[in-house]
Amino acid sequence: MSFREYMRWEGYVAVLVGGALCVFGLANGHQGAADAAVSGTMMLAGTGVFMMVRHRAPFRRPGTWFTAKPMAAAIHDRAPCSRRSLLAWLLAEVTAFTILTVGLSYLTSFWLTYVDFGIWAVAIGVIKIGPATAAIGQYEARAGTTYRVARRPLRGLVELAGG
Repeated sequence: MSFREYMRWEGYVAVLVGGALCVFGLANGHQGAADAAVSGTMMLAGTGVFMMVRHRAPFRRPGTWFTAKPMAAAIHDRAPCSRRSLLAWLLAEVTAFTILTVGLSYLTSFWLTYVDFGIWAVAIGVIKIGPATAAIGQYEARAGTTYRVARRPLRGLVELAGG
């Protein structure tokens, strides 16, 4: 599976799950929309700062948060991973994220709620669908190759073949 396609899939799934968490949280009165918007935005900014510090991605270019390090570390002769295993990994990741969100929401009723994580997930999904896939396209145009996902480690960003 190409890196651009995988990033788009991750984005769509994040928007879908984030939207469902927002709808559920708002419908059940878990938190007000204004509070959730503020804390969701803070979580998004925190993600940007983390990616800037950990992966040296520019904070003001969110499209590079998830793409800069994998693209720089791509290995030309690595075999790509199968589409089936990547989608299975994505399903497991979404399940774990949802279980974590529901668990944290039951443990606390203050700032870790469905709506906060929902807004954050939607924002991350939109970044992955738009600016991140555009950044991948720019990298691929410069390199003259299509990057493929070679491995999805348990922690961290994907590893790529190509380049």
